[in-house]
Amino acid sequence: MTGSLIYSNASICEAVMRVLYGRGYNERLRSVAELIAEGSSVLDVCCGPGTLFHRYLKTKGVHYTGLDINRDFVERLSAEGATGLIWNLNEPRPLPRAEYVIMQGSLYHFLPEASSVIERMITAAEKQVLIAEPIRNVTDSRFFCSRFLPVS
Repeated sequence: MTGSLIYSNASICEAVMRVLYGRGYNERLRSVAELIAEGSSVLDVCCGPGTLFHRYLKTKGVHYTGLDINRDFVERLSAEGATGLIWNLNEPRPLPRAEYVIMQGSLYHFLPEASSVIERMITAAEKQVLIAEPIRNVTDSRFFCSRFLPVS
């Protein structure tokens, strides 16, 4: 289950993220990648189409595991040299361990009760937890029509 048309396809998802977050989208990905040491283990929670891995971490030789509820995204990751696991974060099971545990732009899905997700991320992290949530997107725009884009 993907939840929405936007989340049903990697290309559509990527295009929508670029529209919603503009150049801040790539800046966020790049900034997170800069914090990851080469050869590290990375757990990307709610990884979506795995853009962080594909664009920035694959060349760093990291041991990347992406968790997502979307089977197509997970299979794509696995086919390209990463580990992809179908994972429903609403189920309270422990997360796989990794040096870096990352969540980007997804924590809002678990609000206002995100503490259990964050606690599991902290428990799984051997070195660092990185949570990168955008504070602005096109739905905050002064342009009336953009406020009604279906983003979830």
